[in-house]
Formats: sequence, C-alpha cells, structure tokens
Amino acid sequence: MQIGLIGLRPPGRHVARCLLAHAHEVCGYDRNPGAVEAAVEDGIAVAETLEALLQRLEPPRVLWVMVPSHGGTRAVLDALAERLAPGDVVVDAGPSAFADTRRRATMLHRRSLLFLDASLHPAAPDGFTLLVGGPEPAVDRLRPVFEALAPPAAGGWHHVGPNGAAHYVRMVREGIFAAVRQATAEGRRLLLHARSAGLDLTDEAIQVASGLLPTAETAASEAGNADETDHSKTDGVSVPEDLQRLVEHALSLGVAAPLLTLALVERLRTPPEPEASERPA
Repeated sequence: MQIGLIGLRPPGRHVARCLLAHAHEVCGYDRNPGAVEAAVEDGIAVAETLEALLQRLEPPRVLWVMVPSHGGTRAVLDALAERLAPGDVVVDAGPSAFADTRRRATMLHRRSLLFLDASLHPAAPDGFTLLVGGPEPAVDRLRPVFEALAPPAAGGWHHVGPNGAAHYVRMVREGIFAAVRQATAEGRRLLLHARSAGLDLTDEAIQVASGLLPTAETAASEAGNADETDHSKTDGVSVPEDLQRLVEHALSLGVAAPLLTLALVERLRTPPEPEASERPA
C-alpha cells in the first residue's frame, strides 16, 4: 500500500521503516531540514512540499500525520482538508485532544473524507502497540498498514471505538504513567533522605532499590517518545498536555481523580530529583 507520511522526526521515521520492511511504499514530508536529511539517510523517499507529496500518491490516497505538536497537527490537517478528494484517508497519529478529533472527524466526513485517529506505543524494536479510533470502512481499508506496524509480538493493534477513542485512551494512559512517575519520584526521595532515619545508605543501595521501581524514563518510553510529545508551559514548567487535559476532563465529568490531580500539581511545582551523590548530608 502507498502511504504519505507527514512528520519525519524519530517516531515518524520508525513508522516509515516498519512499513517499508513490510513492502509498503512510503513517501514522507517534513518542513524540518534535519528531519528530512535523517529520513533520506534511512532510505525514505521524501517530497519537497505538501503539494508534491499529494501529487506522488495515487488516489484514493492515504495520509499518515505524525507531527509532534498540537498546533502543528491542526495546521497540517486543515491544509489537507482543503487539498484532498473524496475517498482519501487521513490518520491523525499526533497529540490531538480527543474533543478536537471528534469535531474534525465531523468536518472531514462532510467532505467525504475518511478519518482515523491513532495512538502508537513503541513495544518492540520493530513494532508498536497501536490503538485506532474511527469508522469500520476506514479501519478495514488500512488493516494491512496496522498489521505491519503492530504485529502480535509487539502487542498488536486494536480498534477501540469511534473517532476520538484512540486519543482518549492515550490521554488516560498518559495520566496513569504520570501517577506512576509521581510514586516513583516519591520513593526515590525517601531513599535519598534515608540518613534522616539513621540509615546511611550507600549509592549502590539506592541504585539497587531504585532498580526495583519503574523509572520515569521507562514510563515515558512506554507512553511514547516523550521528546516528541507536545508540552504546554505553566509558569515556565513543562507539563504534558495530555495530563492537563485529563485532569480538566475528570473535573468536567465530576469524576474523582486525586492521584492524577496530585501528579499534575507535583509536576508543576517539584524540581528534578537529585542524583544519589547529591542527597542530603
């Protein structure tokens, strides 16, 4: 199958390599020269402009969008809506809010375009766990793509509901990992302050104990490539948008979410954890 891939940062290139390995044809586009250069080095065909990319694809076309920022994703999808023809398929695998995804699906369906939202979680060197939201006809059409990206050994792919469902589950998943990261940070903080309890732990002891806990890096990698996730800033502190969205969503539903709220508050106010060598004397 022929796929136009918009977004050639590391996650996008990983997607391209998986598809190429399964004999799919991929042509990419990115406005970032560094991302384009890296894609060319990986053997990925690249178009110089969005218009050139669309011209290289045979109708009905498939466009897979993996732009790392929320605003950038919105701009790309708006541009595609003006350029695509009935029957084309658009997959939003970016950091869009689920409510925006639902509104966009309604708009694109009115133009006779097929639209899916997707959430990818690296699960193996050669694959992902993949969640997909959207109508059955579009899902069935892209089944070979999903099977290439998410083989059973990597967790497989799952059609989780209508448009917005994959982005909703991604948001909740990020909240779960935020709570895990918060608990891990608190555990490390106790280890680093053990001397206050009369225990002079060695650096090795702290490293061994910390190794029993899920690390922030592990949680981030399981939630997706953290470096490629859009972040908002509150008072200069970087916070994952999904965590903010999830807390706001829980409040709007009247659903109690104290751990998620605490994780957000702590993310806003807590400085990075010190290394073992920096623990209090």
